[in-house]
Amino acid sequence: MQRIVLLIMSIFILVTGCNRNEESVKYDASKEYFKTFEKYGEIHNQFLSNLQDNFNPDIQEVTTLSEGIQRINQFNLKYTATLNIPEEEKKLLCDELTKMKHFVYTPLMYDELFCIKTRNTDGSEVEGYYLEYIQEAYRNELIDFFEYEKLLLLGEKAKANISGTVTNDEFETFIYKVKEEWLIQGYTEESKYGKTLAYALSISLASIEWWQINTDALPQTRALPAAIALDAAGAAIGAVIGAVSSYAGNGEVNWTSVGVSAVGGAITGSLGMVGKAAKWLSKLF
Repeated sequence: MQRIVLLIMSIFILVTGCNRNEESVKYDASKEYFKTFEKYGEIHNQFLSNLQDNFNPDIQEVTTLSEGIQRINQFNLKYTATLNIPEEEKKLLCDELTKMKHFVYTPLMYDELFCIKTRNTDGSEVEGYYLEYIQEAYRNELIDFFEYEKLLLLGEKAKANISGTVTNDEFETFIYKVKEEWLIQGYTEESKYGKTLAYALSISLASIEWWQINTDALPQTRALPAAIALDAAGAAIGAVIGAVSSYAGNGEVNWTSVGVSAVGGAITGSLGMVGKAAKWLSKLF
């Protein structure tokens, strides 16, 4: 009897060990795969640094908010030409920056993403384009349920952070937690899903790193806590719009477009928080 018990225990330990080893291999593979998305977070941070270091609001007289938004967009488009990325991606990024240029003014971005009532393709009414596009992406099977759930939650947390009911630390902790959950899912290059959320997370994590280092870029205003949330929300909606738009155009997702659209949404989302631009834009509204 004792031998039988020992045999059963040995088999259990062997099977459990094999399962843990398999899970560890999948986790490590997913971790390596996530690194392939970090390029776009790096591009995002380059734009923030360029604005902080080189933007000169005094070289041209600007008197209206729309002129200010256009001025920052032109500044970004000029910088895009200097990036070490393929020409196709430069063109895509210029298009996305121009389409979402109004996001540099936080109230416009907040209202469009979370407040303006719109209708889904099925006729149902939703509040904000953020929810509309994520639901459309899920209906068209461009994201799986895990991505759908986490992207919705990211929007809720970002909205709460912008409005002041979720702290910076709480929001950052949420981003780190979702990344860990993404890794546990075991996504790899062969996976059909996972990419859309990965783009949003990689840019959000890069944003956290940039704002922690560049504390001198933070505006001394009530809007201070919103910088990372604006990056995250901009990246998420950019990624989802990129997926939905490319799918609508040719029946399949262009993942390069998704990544570029994600970084475009994040760049415009938080540039209005960067010191020089924030102070300058505040005088135009």
